[in-house]
Amino acid sequence: KRPTYFVMDTGGELRSVKTLDETRKVARGVLNSLRKEDSVALLQYADNATIVSEWTTDKNQVSTWIGRTKFGIKFTFVDALKLAKEFMSAGDLENKHLVLITDGTDSSGNTSKKNDAFRNLLSTDIAVHVISYTRMEAADIEPRTKRLSNSPPPKAMPDEIAATIPIQKGVKIGPTINMDNTLLKKLRARKDDLERSEEQLGTLVENTNGTLIVPETLDEM
Repeated sequence: KRPTYFVMDTGGELRSVKTLDETRKVARGVLNSLRKEDSVALLQYADNATIVSEWTTDKNQVSTWIGRTKFGIKFTFVDALKLAKEFMSAGDLENKHLVLITDGTDSSGNTSKKNDAFRNLLSTDIAVHVISYTRMEAADIEPRTKRLSNSPPPKAMPDEIAATIPIQKGVKIGPTINMDNTLLKKLRARKDDLERSEEQLGTLVENTNGTLIVPETLDEM
């Protein structure tokens, strides 16, 4: 048996490529690739980190739980790593695998706590695998870090909410000038954070004998 723990990143105020539906698709894709006897548990994190399901070999039940995950504004990545480590360290499990579907950023911006969480994982025998949104998110945000941009302005709300509101179609948006210095600073900081996160996740995976997948398109994801 391979105990496999899924950690789903379902939050983020400035997310654009990373959506709840996409993360659910990825989680189900990995789930369907596992062997029948492999046990699975599930954790989601957004405004807080929450265990969605305990260990089970019932893949249909896990797929249902994946569909019940919820989005949020914050992204409590460090809390999720701590909870995942504690959960997987309990009992006598062997050949443990942790699958992170994430961009690896944290709302708190506390680099010290994030590094501590990584070190704590490195002290275990857990193989960490990452399917990362970092490159797609960074590529999407890069044009908006400039004052003059041909890209649409940042989304005012998550896609999950926007989908419920009638929007006039056929409206074209031309070049925009961003005069909001605070927003520009925030976007640039987010891009830098994503780039650092990709490097950190790569180091974590390498040192735990895991696998790093960094798609550049949603089709690849």
